Amino acid sequence: MNKENDILKWFEGEMSLEDIKNKYPLEDFSNLEKMGFYSKQIEVPKIDAEQALADFKKRSFKKEETKVVPLNFKTFMKVAAVLVVLLTSSYFLFFNHTTSYSTEIAQTETLKLPDNSEVILNAQSELAFNKKEWKQNRSLTLKGEAFLK
Repeated sequence: MNKENDILKWFEGEMSLEDIKNKYPLEDFSNLEKMGFYSKQIEVPKIDAEQALADFKKRSFKKEETKVVPLNFKTFMKVAAVLVVLLTSSYFLFFNHTTSYSTEIAQTETLKLPDNSEVILNAQSELAFNKKEWKQNRSLTLKGEAFLK
């Protein structure tokens, strides 16, 4: 701590570098000499404290009133309705993987399920299944008549 105080005294001009070198003969002060040289090259800006205080007092410190916009309930409900419609339609568009087939009067249709089994759908019948979950859940929804092979 004493050495640091001596170095500070040298920076302030109260002590010479030779005095520090004599007091601490085993220390290398080459970096200290470089720092002293470059610190003398730096100019310290002069500040007029009275002028700075006068400028500070001239400033206006009026608070600007923030504009408060009331929340319109109708607008909020419109945005919520649009979001509900968008989320519902995106669910059915992207996540609903139900495949369905139907037949009309006097019409039959032969279908292949994902496991390559055949279904013959009779007239006025509907068949639906989830193609994405077929490997985990092989369930069909049938309205009408069908023959499974």
